[in-house]
Amino acid sequence: MVVRISEQPSERARSVRAFGKVVMLKDSINEFPTIGKILIYLEKDSVSQTLKYGDIIVAKAIYNHVPSPSNPHQFDYQRYLSHSGIYHQTWLGSNDWQRIKKGQVNPIFSLSYKARDIMLRILRSRALMGMNLLLSQLFCSVTTIAWSLSFETIMPEQEPYMYYVYRDYMWVSYS
Repeated sequence: MVVRISEQPSERARSVRAFGKVVMLKDSINEFPTIGKILIYLEKDSVSQTLKYGDIIVAKAIYNHVPSPSNPHQFDYQRYLSHSGIYHQTWLGSNDWQRIKKGQVNPIFSLSYKARDIMLRILRSRALMGMNLLLSQLFCSVTTIAWSLSFETIMPEQEPYMYYVYRDYMWVSYS
């Protein structure tokens, strides 16, 4: 299976979670071009922690349907993911995959992910704890998504002239 990472991967306690677009399925003889999305859990190691948005990986994977809730009033993660077109998930150990190339990325989304990472690093360095850190991380994620979507819709074809960063603030200048 060949997958392009479609969002910035996130670290969990014992794994790295990534959303990807399946580009191709391979068996020992044939290659099948494919369109679809998948949720990938990677064993946490030094290589999986360096995975970035846009990277292309090849994996030996057995993929499964996202499980439905086991209790009647439990959150339906399967339904939640289906709204994004994700119906399958897989677990990949360290030896089950490898990065084959750093992919082409949307520069607006790439910049927004970098900005979010910078903001989260600043928040962690200021020793925020508990609910304050959680709310700050949520704000950074929502702001980053809104920022990238708004710039993509407002100025989709115009390249930024200059990026400015001052302390916790970032803005873009267009010529």
